[in-house]
Amino acid sequence: MNGSNLEEDAGSGKNDTAGGRESAVTILTEQERMILFGIFTVLMTIAVVGNVAAINATIRRKHRFLQKTCIISLAVGDLLIALAYGVNNLEKFSHAFINWTLGSFMCHFIPMVQVFGITASTVAIVAIALDRYRNVVYALDNQWNPKPMTCIAGATILWTICIGKFAIQQR
Repeated sequence: MNGSNLEEDAGSGKNDTAGGRESAVTILTEQERMILFGIFTVLMTIAVVGNVAAINATIRRKHRFLQKTCIISLAVGDLLIALAYGVNNLEKFSHAFINWTLGSFMCHFIPMVQVFGITASTVAIVAIALDRYRNVVYALDNQWNPKPMTCIAGATILWTICIGKFAIQQR
């Protein structure tokens, strides 16, 4: 989409004519903001409740400890993503103008949590896929069932790598 299309897509909203050129920024009406605020509230609530329920069900069920660790890690990562995106978008839609009111710390913290959660979820999915692959390919061999401390150490290392990835990106 090029600049001229953006101006055409702006519709009949309140457009600036600064410098003789129309701005592509439109301001949402109060009703539109409340609808979007409601949608994000519902989605965030469903995501939080769903991930907490997934963590609870995983803890209660009889799974191998590696599976429990990976599923809980995935749910925690998704929970972080839901909360970070929810807070960010709820803050956006609570004001008539694009105006950041959460302060400097949250300005840097929210993107960090978003990247961190996405990376942690991706790593957890890869770990689950590798475990499934190993169980299918080597189905007749002895089942690999690492000790709980090995699983916890592995999850801790993976989450630390995710934190390090963000720290490297910030430089």
